[in-house]
Amino acid sequence: MYKTVGTGSSFGGNPTRQEIGLGNAESIESATIIWPTSKTTQVFKSVELNKSFRIHEYATSPEHIQYPKLKQQGNPVHTHQR
Repeated sequence: MYKTVGTGSSFGGNPTRQEIGLGNAESIESATIIWPTSKTTQVFKSVELNKSFRIHEYATSPEHIQYPKLKQQGNPVHTHQR
């Protein structure tokens, strides 16, 4: 899979934070990041699934970040009638 990330759009049209779906994947063997300006390539092995990471150029490993859970207000069950 290849994904290009950049800031070439306006009003958040191309955010640098990406969510990449992996379907039924059971593991990630490696993630390769190519930084076009410095021509640096980073390879991270055995990246955990279902986690959020911050990746900095020249870092030796991705930084795991945890977003706060959203609290749902009102009725937690949402259904549609046909």
